[in-house]
This record gives sequence, structure tokens and C-alpha cells, in this order.
Amino acid sequence: MKEQPKKSMLPRILILLLIIILIMYFISLLSGYSPFYDSSAEKNALVAINKDNVKVEEIIKERYGDLEAVKETLTDTSSHNAIVNAINNYVGSPQFGDLRFFANGKVYDTSGLEVVNEYEKVKAFIGLNRRAFSGEYIDALVNKSCIAFYIPVTGSENINGLASIIEARNFIDLETVLNENSKAVAIITDDGTNLCDEVKEGESLTIGNNYYNFIENLTQDSELGQKITMLMASKKSGALQIKINGEKHVVAVKPIASTDNKLHIVTLSLSESLMMVEMGYLRQIISLIIIAVASLLVSLIYAGMYHKHSKKKIRNANFTYQNLE
Repeated sequence: MKEQPKKSMLPRILILLLIIILIMYFISLLSGYSPFYDSSAEKNALVAINKDNVKVEEIIKERYGDLEAVKETLTDTSSHNAIVNAINNYVGSPQFGDLRFFANGKVYDTSGLEVVNEYEKVKAFIGLNRRAFSGEYIDALVNKSCIAFYIPVTGSENINGLASIIEARNFIDLETVLNENSKAVAIITDDGTNLCDEVKEGESLTIGNNYYNFIENLTQDSELGQKITMLMASKKSGALQIKINGEKHVVAVKPIASTDNKLHIVTLSLSESLMMVEMGYLRQIISLIIIAVASLLVSLIYAGMYHKHSKKKIRNANFTYQNLE
């Protein structure tokens, strides 16, 4: 009786090696040493900042909505004094701060007097027929950083525009914006001035300070500020990998459209937090692969034992057959 041909173990061994390589690759993902890990963290940071930006845009929309409500009370006013009286009902409200109204190419305060030395960014509203945002400027009288919102007023001979001026730090309550993955979120100007912020833990970010300096102090890398500047100058969303105390973080930047892209929202997030979902999936995949490897090893061991046992039975059968002859 001929001995059955020996089945090659090479395919199974190759499969085992492939699975081991996959495990090593997934472990590299889990440990953060992978281009996929970095790119995914950046993408997740951009998704998160887009959600934050939606909240910011909603708050700004409310700011303009408040001004629209004031405008409705002014369109039927019959005189300059009537406008002044109507506006003064809103002076001091947190959502308005100070107010200005525009008529005949001039700017007036809530007392009805022309503001001769008005700031250029507010004077730029004169004659505008659309909503507008001033950007940040320093009010020398009170030495505070301010911003202004403007809406046009139509249908009145006595007023053609209305603006609210608020302190920049009261611009937005970022506590309602900070998502669970972010360690810090801020609203900053083109030159990096921090207007308002919310910090979840650990880091110190001060209103009025420069965000680029904040990042430089955290990372001890003077070039990172320049990279963030370039991101902001593009007026597009972007993300940047940084390291703080050996841990990977992502800085994400997005211009705020309703501020005419004059302000940006910036988030600082730990990469590990951004990748929690993906890491959960990877751990499940690795568990399945380990089970597959264990099953394959058991099958290989069983196949080897079975092959050895079969050879022994064939050898004994041949011996018995030869003796019978």
C-alpha cells in the first residue's frame, strides 16, 4: 500500500504569518505610531470643530436676532429723538452693551449725539446694506477689547443702520461650546489675540494674550505658532499635530463665517481622546484576530498530530500486510 502524499503546511504557515503581521500593524495603531492614527485624529478634530462652529454660529445668529428685534421698534419712529428714546430701553442689556445708530452718513450714540471720534471699524458700517461684523478693536476710553455687530435699517428717513458694541470677552459663552474631546477652545483674531476661551483642565489660556505664544509655551516649539498663522491665513479649516509633554495633541482651526472670517475658533484636543471610537473598534478587531490565530495554531497542531498518527497507522498496516504475505 502506497503512503498518502503529505499535505503541504506552507499555506497555513503563510496565513499565520499574515495574521501576525496584521496584529503588529493594529498594535502600532493602538500605540499611536502610525500615519493612519495621526490622519484619523486630525480628521476627527475637524469633525469636532465643525460641530463647535455650528454652536458658535447659532449664538452669533442670536446676536443679530436681538438687533433685529430692536430694529422693529425703530422703523416707524418719526424723529431723531424718538429713536433715542426707543434705543435707551435696551441700553445696559448684556446682549447689547452699548448701541450706535446711523443716519445721513453719521454715527450717533444713545444720547443722540454724533460720535465724531468713532473707531474706524465702526465707521466702516456707514451706508452698508448688509449685516456686518467689525472685528476686534481696542476702546481707548475704557481700555477694553471690543467688537460690534451691525444691521441695516430700511424704510425710515431717520435711521439707516444699527450696531451693538460689546466687550469681546462677553462675545460668546464658550462653556456651551466646549466638547468632551477638547481640552481648550478659544476665539482668536488673525494676529492670534485671544478674545474668549474655555479651558477644561490643566492649561492656562488668558483672555487678551496671544494664542501662538500659548502653544509655543506648551510645546517649546517656536515654529508651531507660524504654522497656525498659515492655517488661519488660508481662511480654511485645518488641523495640526503637536506634542505636549510627550503626548500627541491636535490643534484645529476654523474661520467663523458670520464674522466675515475675521475671527477663528481654535480647539486643542488630546489625540487619544479623538481616537477613542476607532481604538475601541481596533481592540475588537485584534481580539477577533487573536482568536483566529489561536484557532489556526490549534488546527495546525492537530493537523500535525493527526498526520503523525496516520503515518504510524499506515506503517503498521504495511508491516502487518508484509507479514501476512
